[in-house]
Amino acid sequence: MLHVELLAPTPFVRRGRRAFSFRVINKGSSETRGIPYIVIRKPGEKQPCAFVIFDEHVIAPASETTFSAELDLSDVKGAVEIEAVFEVDGKIAASDKLPFYVYEEGPPIHVAFVWHFHQAPQYKPSGAYKDPWPFLHVYHGNFYSYSGGPYSVHVQLHRRVPRWKDVDHFSPSLLEQWARAVSEGFSTEREEVPPSDERVQAVAGVLGAVKELASEGAAELLGSVYAHTIMGFLLEEARKHGLERLLRFLLSWELEEGFRIVEEVLGRKPRGAWTPEMYWHMGLVGLLAKAGVEYTVLCEQHFREAGGDKGTIYEPYIVEDDEGNRVVVLFRDLQLSDWIGFHLDFASPEEAERAAWSFAVELARRRDTAPGGIVVIALDGENYMILPHYRPYAPYFVEKLAVLLAGAEVVQLTTLSEYLEKNPPKRVLKYVPKGSWIQLSSSQWVGGVKAETWSRVLQHLRAVAALLDALGEEQARSLLSRRQSPVYDVFKAAAISLDSDFYWYGEDERERSFVLEWAAYAEELALKLLSSVSLSVARLDQKLVEVEAANPTEFELRLVLLSHSSDRSLEVVLRPRGSQKLVLDAEGWRSFEVRAGDYVLTRC
Repeated sequence: MLHVELLAPTPFVRRGRRAFSFRVINKGSSETRGIPYIVIRKPGEKQPCAFVIFDEHVIAPASETTFSAELDLSDVKGAVEIEAVFEVDGKIAASDKLPFYVYEEGPPIHVAFVWHFHQAPQYKPSGAYKDPWPFLHVYHGNFYSYSGGPYSVHVQLHRRVPRWKDVDHFSPSLLEQWARAVSEGFSTEREEVPPSDERVQAVAGVLGAVKELASEGAAELLGSVYAHTIMGFLLEEARKHGLERLLRFLLSWELEEGFRIVEEVLGRKPRGAWTPEMYWHMGLVGLLAKAGVEYTVLCEQHFREAGGDKGTIYEPYIVEDDEGNRVVVLFRDLQLSDWIGFHLDFASPEEAERAAWSFAVELARRRDTAPGGIVVIALDGENYMILPHYRPYAPYFVEKLAVLLAGAEVVQLTTLSEYLEKNPPKRVLKYVPKGSWIQLSSSQWVGGVKAETWSRVLQHLRAVAALLDALGEEQARSLLSRRQSPVYDVFKAAAISLDSDFYWYGEDERERSFVLEWAAYAEELALKLLSSVSLSVARLDQKLVEVEAANPTEFELRLVLLSHSSDRSLEVVLRPRGSQKLVLDAEGWRSFEVRAGDYVLTRC
């Protein structure tokens, strides 16, 4: 039994005369006589670019022989295939073929790997966890040569390949759950897990490692909204329900809170943001810009239908809306991102290693299109390892790819901020189509019970909109900066009820019940604050009535009295812990209602 193995440390080869080696292994019990040769071809072509044929050679049983030859690659450029062959009696007895990338001097192609690590807030209003996913994916896994779950694997990969650098989005809700578990432990319906538990200690270890990677510059951090809110979708969905103002304010606050959590937990304030599900809408330009977000990542599919000064996806763009708001967008390479995201189901470590080699060559080919440009490879950081089932060799693929790229000359690892500092965007896009990474659609989150769930949740959130109207945006923002404020609890509950992860699996009654519970809780908290205002009506005489309103809260509330008998309205501003008396004509105010925004609090 013969086996041929090409011997090469890197798939990247500079033009000129270059030495190549291959090994022929005879695993049989008798000698084999034949002719070895090595040949270089362009992919899909039969005519060789270069070749060397060796003299006839005898391979003794249970032995191996290494052959080396110098090939002239002076006239070769780009992707090639090198095949080593051992031919017996005019027929190929064994061979090995690998792709290579032949390059000449010039700017490298840069590559930024952007990993999205997210777990939705899995705890209920009671504090108990519905599911332990934020923690389970730290300590539970089944990966070749790695211990623990995807989050542990990620930090181990960095330590194994010190020159590896990437861009990491650890969602604020995930970081918050980790930080809380480290300080308080966590509870499920089955058990109480204290901070001293080895599972929580594993979480603490990963959290500390991520913080170190960020401080060392090995990982650039991205921020985002607090929960996994598909912002572009919800802007339109909220408009249908008359809640656009609430959603814009909520998303703005979620961005502020999300960035604050990342900075508090990991010690670095991000410059860029992850857009959940890459669900875009031009209405997000102003939202992101006003939140101080400098850049985000969208899909190549968005670029194809974008309008403006277009080059290739391998450069950054300024996206500008009609009001002059601007944000920088980088577009991911769909083929390479999906290769990692969906095609790492290998049968062996050897298969994973060869796939990493092929991936590196395919990546380098982008240099032919955009020398000096940036290839963005962006995808979920957990799912490529665990969905639809555990893929034991997926991390090994990334490790081998990291080794190939970390020392390369023609391909250079970078981060988004690092690349943008040296290569600011020059082109402007005036339009980027709405939609998600799933064919620019919303199909995964709509239809049937999912649509019904959105409607029911948004109906609950009308009370939150009423509270926002009563507070005013400026005061609400001030109150939301204090996590001890009851207003913070209201908006946090609203944000969790809109986390798209639960709608992705919206056919599952547990997931629907979870978001409805949080939405109802947000409504309950909002109405509790609004209904704490007490009203008393006293008739002074036949012509006049006195209305007294008392505000027991620590914040100002703006309410509206709307007369049923005269269609008159009156705005009342109630100071914190204060009261106000109004003397009204009895005829015009025989019956009236008290409103916060469009929400009726009481009728008198």
